[in-house]
Amino acid sequence: MATEFWGEWSSDLAITLTPGSGGQLEVRLDGAKIFDRKAEGGKYPDLQRVR
Repeated sequence: MATEFWGEWSSDLAITLTPGSGGQLEVRLDGAKIFDRKAEGGKYPDLQRVR
């Protein structure tokens, strides 16, 4: 997913990847959680969903 973001907004984007445990995956924008894999039943987000 990070690659998709960089491909679309490379010059206007900073991404931080922070290791988690137990398959945790959250996407945050300006500190607000916009996607949580655990809350979504284990599904991975796609770029369209996160938009």
